[in-house]
Amino acid sequence: MRWRGLLLISCGVYAGCVDLGACDETSAREVVFRHSLDPVRDGLPAYTGQALIQRSCGGAAFCHAEDAIDRFGAPAGLTLDIGLACADPSECDAADLERLERARGVAQMMAPDIFGQTESGAMPPGEAGAGVVSVGPEFRRQPLRSGAEALLPPIGSEEGLEILRNWLACGAPVVGATLPEPADRAPGDRCFDPASTVGDCVVRAGSGEAP
Repeated sequence: MRWRGLLLISCGVYAGCVDLGACDETSAREVVFRHSLDPVRDGLPAYTGQALIQRSCGGAAFCHAEDAIDRFGAPAGLTLDIGLACADPSECDAADLERLERARGVAQMMAPDIFGQTESGAMPPGEAGAGVVSVGPEFRRQPLRSGAEALLPPIGSEEGLEILRNWLACGAPVVGATLPEPADRAPGDRCFDPASTVGDCVVRAGSGEAP
């Protein structure tokens, strides 16, 4: 694809690609939980780097989302729409699985560029980027805590950049499927018997049903 060639060329022209450094697999698979007033979305799991990308790169609606309302200049095809594919792994939609697989492939292939552009402050871009982030999904490290300390840091902060760097260095692992919280498992645990999916299956916080 043309955009892939252009971006690979840019990696060679600008600073010879970023060295992402070592991978801490445990940190890359730290689970966080979406915070939403919608009970279906509230408590959905993601890995920290995956969550930062969702919040900062379009939130499945703008910029690098696959069906973006407004791309704000993001190249067509350069999608980072890495949200959960299956709310129930026994009922995975093939299109959502393909969407997540494509987006993860982009993150893996473009990892040095993604980190370099974020570290330089070029992404998310200016006022448009700030506007997208302001309406993006929020994620908490602990689903029942509401304080600011429970929220993920901004992607451009020192902590946020380290989360992003490590996640990319580890191959951009993703939570692809989830199950409602059972009595004998805690939020963030791996599913007992996940169906075939892209990435990992992780237990969500809560039931995902309206009260």
